[in-house]
Amino acid sequence: MINAEQVKTPCEAAGVGMTAKEYLEQIRQIRQEISFINQHIESIRTECEYHPIQLDSTGGSHLNYRTDKLSEKMAEVVDLTRELEEKRAEWILKESEIRKTVDKLSNPSEREVLVLRYMAIHPRKPYAPLGWKTIGFRMGYTAEGARKIHDKALKNFDKIINCTES
Repeated sequence: MINAEQVKTPCEAAGVGMTAKEYLEQIRQIRQEISFINQHIESIRTECEYHPIQLDSTGGSHLNYRTDKLSEKMAEVVDLTRELEEKRAEWILKESEIRKTVDKLSNPSEREVLVLRYMAIHPRKPYAPLGWKTIGFRMGYTAEGARKIHDKALKNFDKIINCTES
C-alpha cells in the first residue's frame, strides 16, 4: 500500500539538474532492472532443472556436493526474489509519483504522449519504449506529429518538475 508520505513532490523527486526526460526514464530503468532480475532467476531455475541430482554407487559425497550446490542456488533464488519484490515496490512508488506529476500538464495530448512513451509497457520488451509509429497511431497522429507533441510536452513537463512553471 502506498501512503502519501512516500510520494514526493515533483521538485523533491526530480533532484538537482535532472531533465524531464531523465525523470521520466526512471520508470523504464526500474523495469529494466526487474526484467534482468527475472531473467537471472529463470536462468538459475533452468540450470537446476538441467543438472539434476544424481546418486553415485555409494550414495555418498557426490550427492552431498550436488545437494550443497542446489541449496546455494535455491538461496540465491530466494535473495533475488526478495530483491525483485523490492524493485517492484520501488516501481509502483515511482510510477505513482510520475503519473501524479504528468497529470499536472494542462494539455491532454501532452499527458497521453508522455504516458505512452515512458509508462506504457512494450509487448515484447518490458523496458523498451513504444515506438513513435505506435504512439502516433494510438493517439490518432503520425509518428512525426506524436514526436512534436512529445517535444512540447517535455518542455512543459520540465517547467513542472523544476518548479519554474509561471
